[in-house]
Amino acid sequence: MIKDIERLFKQGEGLTLEFKEAENSLPKNVFETICAFLNTEGGTILLGVADDGTVKGIDPSAVQKIKTDLVNLSNNPQKINPVFVMSVHDIQYMSKHLLIVQVPESSQIHTCKGVIHIRREEGDYKIERPEQIAGIVNRKASYFSEQKVLPYTTLEDFRPDLFEKASRPDACQPVHPPLGRT
Repeated sequence: MIKDIERLFKQGEGLTLEFKEAENSLPKNVFETICAFLNTEGGTILLGVADDGTVKGIDPSAVQKIKTDLVNLSNNPQKINPVFVMSVHDIQYMSKHLLIVQVPESSQIHTCKGVIHIRREEGDYKIERPEQIAGIVNRKASYFSEQKVLPYTTLEDFRPDLFEKASRPDACQPVHPPLGRT
């Protein structure tokens, strides 16, 4: 994973990578970036890193609270709508704590506090014009986020109890009888 992090630092901020300082708390605009990534191509947010790539780190006593706040607030439709739970990983790099937030591209259109954001180069931009929104809808019409692999996902991120349930032949059968039959 360290080689992956070093590759991200060499890549620098852009369409799918954002650095954000987060010494003691979540940055105020982190959900705009999450929303923009969900609406565009997905991406990775490195919390604890300055815009220029300087590793600042996160106060070790604040790491768990930041992770908890991120997960709880991403489940709040007042913040991100529709809600979306993302993967957050705590790592140590250069003896400093960082959080890696992986945000996949979503097949839905998301808002942050009621505003649609998209990602362009190193920035998050508000989308308001109907033709811009239509462009996002058209692009997402044939996209399924289930087709994308998240690079830091491990087996521990999955629920083994669902594997057997999903693999049963009747797992995809309709719950209700077909129309016209009782």
